[in-house]
Order: sequence, then C-alpha cells, then structure tokens
Amino acid sequence: MKKLIAPYLTKENIIILSLSFLYTFILIILWVVNTDDKMLLYFNDNRHNVLNHIFIISTKLAETLGILPLLLFFLFYKYSRLITTSVALITATLLISLIKNLIRLPRPKAFYENIDTVQLNFVPGVDVHRSLSFPSGHTAAAFTMFVIILLYTKNKCIKISVFLLAVAVSLSRVYLSQHFTRDIAFGALLGIVVALFVQVYFDNFQWYKELQNKKGLLSSIIKWKSKPKYTDI
Repeated sequence: MKKLIAPYLTKENIIILSLSFLYTFILIILWVVNTDDKMLLYFNDNRHNVLNHIFIISTKLAETLGILPLLLFFLFYKYSRLITTSVALITATLLISLIKNLIRLPRPKAFYENIDTVQLNFVPGVDVHRSLSFPSGHTAAAFTMFVIILLYTKNKCIKISVFLLAVAVSLSRVYLSQHFTRDIAFGALLGIVVALFVQVYFDNFQWYKELQNKKGLLSSIIKWKSKPKYTDI
C-alpha cells in the first residue's frame, strides 16, 4: 500500500490534501457547535449581486459545464486519466444517491418553511430543491475532480486553483440555499476518499500501469495523419 501511495505523496500534495481535510473538519465543527446553520443564515442575510453570479457559475462547475470538458480533455490527453476520473465520479454519484435515499433529509427550503424566525431569501433564477439534502452531490463531484487533478498535475498553480474551485463549489451550495453546512462537509469528505481509493485501486492492475504510458486520442490522430500515404503509379 505504501508503495502505491508514495508517488502521490509529494510535498505540495500533502499540504493541499491536509488543507482539504482541515476545510472539511472546520465545516463539521461549525455544524456541530451551532444549533442553527450559521453559515447558511449568514449567506441568507448577506446577499450581493456579484456573489449571486459567482456562486451560480461556481455550482455549475460540478455539473456538465465542468465535468464534460474535463472528461474530454482526458480523452484527448490520456486514457488512464479518463478511466479513473469517470470511475471516481460514477462511484461518488452512486454512493451519494444511496445515502440520500436512505436518510432522506429535507433541504433548507423545506426545513425552514414552517419556522417563523427564519425567512430564506432565495437567489433569483435558481431552482431551489426541497428534499434529499444529505450529503451534497455537487460538492462530492467537485472534490473528486479536485483530487484526481491534484494527483496527476505537477503544476502548483493548478493544484491550488482546483482546490479553491472545489471549495467555491461547496460554498455555492450553501449560499444558494440548496444545502446545509453538514451536507457539503460530508460531500467533500466522500469525494476526497473516493478519488484516492479509486486511484490506488487502479494502480494495482498491470493493464492500467501500461495504459498510463500511453497518451490519448489526440496522439492517435496525430500519428494517423503523419503516416505516409501511398498512391498507385
């Protein structure tokens, strides 16, 4: 196990993964120590047009807007990345769906509708859901993609950027009144664990190790076009 994990335990990766776990830990503490969801209520009382647009865009990064370009990039760049990313996202989605349907907790809109002391101020243009709150699927997808990219890239700026984007996606779910703080905390934790597990699991297979030495579709297209074309004389 140590041999499989060791290549990914660079100094930058350890620091950023530690920050991601610290972030989830802080979210859990905020949820545990407060009877009311202070983060959600703070966002609810401090709406701003600029933040509205930022978080609407941020939340879409864990949807087709963010997932499809990443999968297409790996399809053209490297097949091994495409496989681990796809499997990790599918696994996280299935686990989230299973937990949601087992627990079936209400979302903020349904939870607060009969509480007179709290009036939710929804962001205009956002379709706010009522059920299956825990945990956050968007957050899980965002942190799954973050970890996969973190393990593959050597660029420090990209590592930090994808972490911050994952955090932005998670916070957008609370800002948009789609989830509670607890939902994004456990969604982030699940996404991180699933991505790490999937990568280590696939590293056990020889065929995957061989696939890692191959590039993606773009390389195949270039090679095909560069082949000499013979014509009859």
